[in-house]
Amino acid sequence: IQDQWDESLKLPKGQIQERGFCIYYSASEDKYYTGQVQLGPIVTDPMVRADINMTYHTTPPSSHGLPRDVELVAGFHTHPEVLPNNENLARLVGLSKEDKQVGIDLKITMITKDFIGRYIEDLGGYGIFHNESSNNAPTKLYYSNAR
Repeated sequence: IQDQWDESLKLPKGQIQERGFCIYYSASEDKYYTGQVQLGPIVTDPMVRADINMTYHTTPPSSHGLPRDVELVAGFHTHPEVLPNNENLARLVGLSKEDKQVGIDLKITMITKDFIGRYIEDLGGYGIFHNESSNNAPTKLYYSNAR
């Protein structure tokens, strides 16, 4: 998880991207495995929301080299900073409605690493502005458990 966060922060200024992977569990080995890293498109327009259209393999392809009995148990992805903008745009932090719905639909836990943020009345929740989402701003993991 930290590796994907660190990689997302290495993009040149003015570029953001979501990164993620599936998490599987093997009962026979009592062990968790991560699937292949998936990348969203690189976004440079502050008016465009970064997104990742992850493929959730309920049965991962054999090419992934995972045990045969693995079960999809979670999905993880990063939420990037807010790009500099003249509109003083902010975004909510944590799992989006769409993220939560994927978890409900697939009956899996959804996890995102994001900034902590602060309550922003206009957003009706916790969010961040550009100047509050620097590489050294506090972060945390957000969970939505549909299992």
